[in-house]
Amino acid sequence: MKKFLLLQVAIVTFVVSNASTSPSQPVFRNENLLATEPSINANLIFLPVGSTGKMISLMELSRIHVKEFEALSEQKLGLFDKLTFKLAQRKLRKKLEADGTIKSEALVNYLNKPDAERKRGFHAGGFFLGFFLSIIGVLIAYLIKDEHKRRRVTWAWIGFAIIAAPVLFLAIAYSGVRYG
Repeated sequence: MKKFLLLQVAIVTFVVSNASTSPSQPVFRNENLLATEPSINANLIFLPVGSTGKMISLMELSRIHVKEFEALSEQKLGLFDKLTFKLAQRKLRKKLEADGTIKSEALVNYLNKPDAERKRGFHAGGFFLGFFLSIIGVLIAYLIKDEHKRRRVTWAWIGFAIIAAPVLFLAIAYSGVRYG
């Protein structure tokens, strides 16, 4: 039983830590394209690959083979990484026309957002405010004004919920217990 539990924890840790990667900010080769045309061409959007500093267009990324991607990024992908890559490629291909035009309005809106709005994910400051300071930490997260406010507030609420849920559960459980 202990080995099975350890195996499950290892698999969950591996999947969560390697499940997805998000590209850093895309580089537009033609800045005027955003202002003049409602549709964006995937051949003009370049993303950095790995830590090598090499760039690849969005259109190329949707058609590249796994072996070519491994050579470009200079990293060996595991089985789960290869599956994730192929699934992401399939999703990307569905959002692109054959000529490279992006047909997904959500992707166009995402690419038109400023860099500060494009960044998502875990915000440690907000999480620890909510986790350690409870509702006071959430209020502090609302008071701090900068470009990360939205993420900070979200993660402060998540940190607060992680602490509040077990406390609430225990309070309800002990309120039903009768002594004597």
